[in-house]
Amino acid sequence: ATTVGFGDYSPTTPQGRLLAIVLQFFLIAAVIPSLDRVANFVFNLESTASAAEERLSDLIGERDEAEGTIEEAAGESSRESKAAGGLASERVAEGGKGEMSQR
Repeated sequence: ATTVGFGDYSPTTPQGRLLAIVLQFFLIAAVIPSLDRVANFVFNLESTASAAEERLSDLIGERDEAEGTIEEAAGESSRESKAAGGLASERVAEGGKGEMSQR
């Protein structure tokens, strides 16, 4: 049974009892939507958090892919520069020999 919240005091007259019944229904009707809003807020926070975790996971995956692409490009660039450097040093060596023989 619902109480009026006054401890041992309870309405004894018909008007007092009617007022207590009306107040109880009114307060119950006011509390339930408030509890619903609180529950929706809490569950929305959870879904927002899981969506944020999912997005973070996607971003980490994209970062890893980008790092792999950068490493591949750096490796190709390094191989190209070594190849070009090797050709240049061969040309210098050949040019030096040619100059020496001409002198």
